[in-house]
Amino acid sequence: MKSKTMSFILLFVALASGLNAESLKLKYAQLVELGSALSALDGAQRVVPQGDGKPSAVVFTAYELGGKTRLVIARNVAAIKTPLEAFEQTRQALLKQVSPGAPEKVATDPELTAKFIALWNDATKDPVTVDLAKIPEDDLKLDANAVPPSVLTALLPILK
Repeated sequence: MKSKTMSFILLFVALASGLNAESLKLKYAQLVELGSALSALDGAQRVVPQGDGKPSAVVFTAYELGGKTRLVIARNVAAIKTPLEAFEQTRQALLKQVSPGAPEKVATDPELTAKFIALWNDATKDPVTVDLAKIPEDDLKLDANAVPPSVLTALLPILK
């Protein structure tokens, strides 16, 4: 009986956690930008004058986000981690394919660089499907949190 109950609970949790997720097709560059933008929602650094001739200090200030919003951000970061890792494995394999035994030469040899870029562009041309939860714009509290426009632009696919 316990195993059936536990299975039901696990199924319910899995379904409930995915209720707000939406399948999005994103290209590699969009995944990278989205990952950076989600990480940028941790907060921002600001310069604080110290006075009395002391040098200014750089202080990190976390953005004011609700718990639910932070959890949605964390789930989205986790969701894009797997495809980004797969792209990195592909990149490493292509480097070894282009220059077996010396993949570091790809960065310095124009012919190898061109070959790698052609293979990389082919490998990353098709979008991947990722289940991501939308974030309501109001939940970002943009009047209180000075999120840069470049971060907001990268977040557009998951804002509602």
